[in-house]
Amino acid sequence: MSKKKASLNINHDLSGIFMEEPSLRKPIDGILIDQALNNIMRQMEATGFRERTISDYHLHVTHFAKITGVQTIEEITIEHIYNWLSSMDVSNQTKLTRLKCLKAFLGRCFDIGWIRTRFWKSITIKVDSPVKTGATEKDIRLLLTLLDLTKFVELRDAAAILTMHQTGLRVGTLAHLENKHIDFEAKTLKIDGGILKNKITRPILYLSTGSSTNIFFR
Repeated sequence: MSKKKASLNINHDLSGIFMEEPSLRKPIDGILIDQALNNIMRQMEATGFRERTISDYHLHVTHFAKITGVQTIEEITIEHIYNWLSSMDVSNQTKLTRLKCLKAFLGRCFDIGWIRTRFWKSITIKVDSPVKTGATEKDIRLLLTLLDLTKFVELRDAAAILTMHQTGLRVGTLAHLENKHIDFEAKTLKIDGGILKNKITRPILYLSTGSSTNIFFR
């Protein structure tokens, strides 16, 4: 039997050289926030949500994930939300706006079944809301005396001021009024839901008494 040459001997254990190395990163278990956000944004686009609303979802949810370091929906806790709010150097009103957006996102995740409980409902932010006082009859009359009713634009403005003051209509609704909304014989404005904020059609009764005019909701 021939003697084995020393140059052909392997002195190192290479048995595992072709085996795949174990991953150093722990696999993520759960639904990624980015995936959930993209899914929900597509649903919102399909159901006709405004572009600004969808943009707010993306902005605030992405910011939440970045600040807290949370990767999946299942990881989110109350502590994460409070830490996110604490990181903001903004007014309480701005915090409230952002929190509402995040809550709306989590609510959609709950509806889909990605979250089991609405643990975020107890989180609130106190905001001092300024009390808005309505204009008085004296204020309206003073404003009207400053207008030159011989000019069309100022006559139009006077009519708009009176209509808003006596009916409570918003500027946006008033700007969309057309002849079809006016019944001159019945002295009624019939406002269809398409131009109202709450989308509910409502008639407004118009009564004329002598030289003065009053408008009331029916």
